[in-house]
Amino acid sequence: MQAITNHSTSHYDTHRMNWLKMEIERLWRQEEIYWGMRSRINWLKWGDKNSKYFHATTVQRHQRNKIVMLQNDQNEWCRDPIQLKEMTAKYFKELYTSTGPINFQIVIDQISCIVNEEMNHSLTGDVTLQ
Repeated sequence: MQAITNHSTSHYDTHRMNWLKMEIERLWRQEEIYWGMRSRINWLKWGDKNSKYFHATTVQRHQRNKIVMLQNDQNEWCRDPIQLKEMTAKYFKELYTSTGPINFQIVIDQISCIVNEEMNHSLTGDVTLQ
């Protein structure tokens, strides 16, 4: 993967890079499931008897799950921690920022009306004994 990122990109290289990324993600998921099962077995076997061991496994998992580089908008890999924080903040800010009001009237106009004016008047009117 590093050799592909360091050379010029062609259609084949892009396809190969995407395949490699998917394969790495699949292997990470398999490894995570394996270690999850393994840790549960160890917990059932040892419980709190070996808390130093369990602390070490937690620290090791934290180090393995650490993000050390990201790809920016220009498809360049970035490893600077300050830039990583900025890129992450920018990504989530854009993700959760509204693009402004959207006109849903076109969609609403396509919905057939089930409650007519008379039904609406009786539903929103005052409560009576009837």
